[in-house]
Amino acid sequence: MAVELDTENLHPATVLMIEALHWLHERYAAENVLDMGCGGGVLSALSASIWDARVLAADISPKAVEDTSMNIASHGLDGRVTVVQSDGFLSPEIAARTP
Repeated sequence: MAVELDTENLHPATVLMIEALHWLHERYAAENVLDMGCGGGVLSALSASIWDARVLAADISPKAVEDTSMNIASHGLDGRVTVVQSDGFLSPEIAARTP
């Protein structure tokens, strides 16, 4: 069951990304997702829920990492989403998961 999102207060670009993720979900299977620049974690939560995927959510901002962690916990997705603070691809967690 996909996370229910109230898109009324979201940035228009985020709403478009939500639509894109739903479009992709209808066409492709995903087991692992990287959400680089995760912000508040909306797209991480949605990706984890629609694909039942493992998600690595990364952001350079400590506040974004905190917000994402809280959002992931509130949706009960702690076991499927790992949240890290990273400056781009420099995090060891990201390096370990990329070919």
